[in-house]
Amino acid sequence: MDIVFVQILAFTGYTSETKQRGAALVVDRLADLGIKRDDILIAVTENGDGDWLAPAKEN
Repeated sequence: MDIVFVQILAFTGYTSETKQRGAALVVDRLADLGIKRDDILIAVTENGDGDWLAPAKEN
């Protein structure tokens, strides 16, 4: 049995229902590719304002 791990990095503030719907969509898409639903494990990680860095592009 092969397990497919998916990690979703999201900004803090999404409701549990929204995260569940998003994860379900990922599972649906992977199942469409032939991956068994029981072989998919999804982890959602939330980060807030201080956890992101988007450096400016140098000119």
